Amino acid sequence: MQDNDYIVLLHKHLSGEISPTEQASLDAWLQSSADNTRLADDLRLAWEQTGGYEKTFDTDLDTAFGKVQARIRAEEQPMRATFVRGQLLRIAAAIVLLIAGVWGFRHFYYNASPTQMVVSSATGTKEVTLPDGTQVWLRQGAEVAYPTAFAGNTRPVQLKGEAYFKVAHDASKPFRVQLEDGKGSVEVLGTQFNVRQNTDETAVTVREGKVRFAPDAQSNSVILTAGKKAVLNKARRQIVTENVLTFNELSWQSGGLEFVSTPLRQVVRDLQTYYNAQITLSNSRMLDCTYTAPLTRQSLEKVLESLSLTYQMQWEKTGANAYRLTGGSCQ
Repeated sequence: MQDNDYIVLLHKHLSGEISPTEQASLDAWLQSSADNTRLADDLRLAWEQTGGYEKTFDTDLDTAFGKVQARIRAEEQPMRATFVRGQLLRIAAAIVLLIAGVWGFRHFYYNASPTQMVVSSATGTKEVTLPDGTQVWLRQGAEVAYPTAFAGNTRPVQLKGEAYFKVAHDASKPFRVQLEDGKGSVEVLGTQFNVRQNTDETAVTVREGKVRFAPDAQSNSVILTAGKKAVLNKARRQIVTENVLTFNELSWQSGGLEFVSTPLRQVVRDLQTYYNAQITLSNSRMLDCTYTAPLTRQSLEKVLESLSLTYQMQWEKTGANAYRLTGGSCQ
């Protein structure tokens, strides 16, 4: 790596966006030279005094450095000329290199395009269309950052929280979702998938197509096809993959529940989650019976009535938002 590459890593370290692999590389570079350590100290000082970097900045480094040199010449004193010039030049270089590092970092991730931050509404979901035609549904509290134009070889976006993606196909430019911990990513060409992030785990669910889920630089990536889900336990850094019986965990995006040859044990689970209710299926022989119903936004009572008619069951309300299903036959 060149010195400028390590300047970029220093910026990522100061902004808290550096990966473990990059941190190890940066540590080795710092330990290899006292000059590198001094440069890092100057960059850190400049960072602290300026409060980090702003979203917009002047990338004309020659002009910026010329202004700093002019200030150096104006402030030099005859008896301390060598000392003052050396100190100010070192600090000036650190500031200019910090600007260069920020520019390089932003250029790498955003293809030199200004980013736009889209934040979900406080009361529901928000749909966003990206420059390539990709549709994104942001769940409440989520946000996505993306360039105004995908000018490079990839289509990078950054996600916080949960979002559903319907990616416009472009085999020449993979679509990459950078996760909020700065370590992992999800990469696709064209597909529909959901990414859910919280303090304990990250889950990727694929409805159509194929995606590659890479939790971090040290872990093996996982290829997921339609109907597959991967859950990363952040504490243990372990991934568990599973088949998806229903996509009803995505009902926040679709707006309702849908069942396709779904075992009643799973139907009951989905109904309980969606309607925040307690449902008891008394006849255990009914648990493996399969149920098919189109997307519905009906009330829970209407859904239970449909289930009862389909399987000759009876339902009753046993408490506040609590229900029981009895009897029934799969035939």
